[in-house]
Parts: sequence; C-alpha cells; structure tokens
Amino acid sequence: FLINEINKKEVLQSHYQMLGLTMVITLIVIMIGWILMIPVIRHLVQPFHHLVTAINKIKAGNYRMQLNRGFFKGSSVEIRQFMHLFNEMLSTIHKNHQTLQKLSNTDELTGVANRRVFEDHLDREWHHGRREKQPLSLIFMDIDYFKEFNDMFGHQAGDECLRKVAQTAKNTINRPRDLIARYGGEEFVIALPETELKDAVRLAEKVRRQVEQLQIPHSEGEHVTVSIGVASVVPTKTMDKELLIESADKALYKAKALGRNRVMTNQ
Repeated sequence: FLINEINKKEVLQSHYQMLGLTMVITLIVIMIGWILMIPVIRHLVQPFHHLVTAINKIKAGNYRMQLNRGFFKGSSVEIRQFMHLFNEMLSTIHKNHQTLQKLSNTDELTGVANRRVFEDHLDREWHHGRREKQPLSLIFMDIDYFKEFNDMFGHQAGDECLRKVAQTAKNTINRPRDLIARYGGEEFVIALPETELKDAVRLAEKVRRQVEQLQIPHSEGEHVTVSIGVASVVPTKTMDKELLIESADKALYKAKALGRNRVMTNQ
C-alpha cells in the first residue's frame, strides 16, 4: 500500500510539472504571438486611423485635404483602392462646396457680390479701420431712370443693362480688398478700405464715365447713366458703420436731385 502511494505521488508530481511546463510554454507562445501580431495589427488599423482623422477634418470644414498615399503603400490592394476612391470623393465634395459657396456669395443676375457678402465685408473692414485708424470709403451708385428703361425696352434688356453696368464697375476696381456688390434693384455699392474721400471720388468719377461710354441706348437719343454718392470716415469706437451707409446714400440722393449723371459727396 505504501509503495502504491509513493508511486501515485510521483506520477502526480510528474503530471503537475508537465502541466506547469505546458502552461509556461503556452504563455510564451501567446506572448510571442502578440508581439508578432502588433506590426500586423498596426498595419491593418493605421489606414483606418488616417481615415478617421480625415473625416474629423471634413466635419470641421476642411474640404481641401487629401489622404496621403504614402501612408498606404504597404496596405492591401482593396484598402489602397478604397483610399483612392475616398480621395476622389473628397475632390468632388471640395468642388461642389466651392460652387455652392460662390452661388451663395454672388448676385445671380450680375455676377458681383450680393448684399449679404457686402455687409459682412463692410463689418470686417469697419473693425480694421477702427483698429488701424484708417479711412473707409463707400460708393453708392444708382442707374438713372432705370424703371423707365425697363418699361421701354423690357425686363430682359433691363437685366442685360444691370449686368453691363455691374461688370464695368467691377473692372474699374482692382485692389484685393475693394468690393462691389449689388445692394438691391438697380443700386450698387463699392467698399474701398484705406481710401480717402478724394481718391474714392476719383474712382467714382471713372466708373461714371465708363458707364456713360457704354452708350447703352435710353429714351430719345439718350444713353444709360449713373448717379453716384460717395462718403468716407475713419471709424471710431463711438461711431456705427450705418453712419457711413447713410452718408453715402444721402450723397447719392443729392446727385439725383442736382440732375443725375454726376458724383456727389455729403460734405
């Protein structure tokens, strides 16, 4: 009986030793497997990490970005194809975004900026002028007797007249921060940052002459002309930008009251 017990203990001890050795070997194999799998996991996960980063940038409004192809050189053919299609999709989104942005910023009929863009632009330049103590000038321009022109020649001719006048004025300004916009109806406005009154008047007179030189027929041998009002201020903290708009508008009505086809200031 004693011999049997001794043999049983030896067998069990040998069994436990074998079991322990097996577990150690198994753990070593698992660790080695994980170590070997890390590059593989990284290789598989990294493309999707870049994809998530790209999507977050798109959500933030960055439509110009493209996935760097260098990140996916070692990836599978399917992943590379997916990334290529994703970049093509980004290019399409960017083009469509530019188109929509242009449409939302442009007066559909004349091709110049719309009133909303003008108001945003004027607000920025007003704050810039106040900060830098620089003058900001404004030109208000109205096509003379435009209602009569429409009644005589029709709305299609009226639309063409608006387009020609707008483009003529647009071609007259050339500084990046100058802006012409359709303010409403046959009325246009030109914002001239860092421009003194005399220089704004000179530019307004140039616009007036060039519109007159278009020789767009009006009634009884007359041609289309414009009346223009000009105002200029150096913005201050106690001043509101509406003051500049009102001043240019009053100058415009003064030009109309004095016979039209002229440039006037409110001074």
